[in-house]
Amino acid sequence: MGYTWQTALGAVFIAGALFVLLSFFGFRERIVNAVPESLKMGAGGIGLLIALLGLVWAGIVVPDAPIKAGSFSSPGVWVALFGTLVIAALMARRVWGAILWGIVASAILALPLGLIEGKLALSTPPDIRPILFKLNFTWSLDFLVVVFVFFFMDLFDTVGTLIGVSEQGGFMKEGKLPRARQALLSDAIGTVGGACLGTSTVTSYIESAAGIGQGGRTGLA
Repeated sequence: MGYTWQTALGAVFIAGALFVLLSFFGFRERIVNAVPESLKMGAGGIGLLIALLGLVWAGIVVPDAPIKAGSFSSPGVWVALFGTLVIAALMARRVWGAILWGIVASAILALPLGLIEGKLALSTPPDIRPILFKLNFTWSLDFLVVVFVFFFMDLFDTVGTLIGVSEQGGFMKEGKLPRARQALLSDAIGTVGGACLGTSTVTSYIESAAGIGQGGRTGLA
């Protein structure tokens, strides 16, 4: 729609503020409790989406319509396939940290192929002032559509993520998530804070299931 990133941050901020209000009144918590049990077990769809993104970024598939196979003459494709096989083998043998070991193995293979630079860069954090509180609000029907898209997407994405992660972690009690309001409220506050700091939507991610699968259950984890 031609909006600047400052206007996009403004839309994220408004969507996050609406989330905070709805979390106080328990609206999102009611959505969690209202989702049928069959749909609560359907978080695998998000996993398939993430897997597809990984295949695209690795060059294994090309996101045309329809999806096509990538170029297997590319060394990056073979590095990605190697790392995936390492991870699968380690997970089959129930090795802790299988995904991290697969990443390390891929990096070691990628170094002599010139796909990554073998150096460690240490520096101070970048200056945040150019993006701090750079929110811009353009009140129009198109802008409200953008706000609604962020609102709708983050609402159900967060609900689905919390259900999927909590199910794997064993937190769901009789189909309900205890203290769901607090979890959703912290997610909403993160969205508002992220917009003020100049970053994309700060929210909970289904990738957290990987950490839970390795034994992470506490707030610290």
